[in-house]
Amino acid sequence: MSFSLKKANSKLHETIAVSQTAFIATHGPDEFDGVCNRVLVIEEGRITFDGEFSKGVDFYRKSNS
Repeated sequence: MSFSLKKANSKLHETIAVSQTAFIATHGPDEFDGVCNRVLVIEEGRITFDGEFSKGVDFYRKSNS
């Protein structure tokens, strides 16, 4: 992990610890396993999934394959 990625990861954990909330938009969810406990999948402006992280990642991958 590069220094900048470590620094960003540290800042993310700090933000979550303080506010209990962080909104992250990504197409690479594997980087956030263990950090996020909830996932929203938004397609064409509509929420198509709202739930547990691992189930949300599975849903995202199936809907984009």
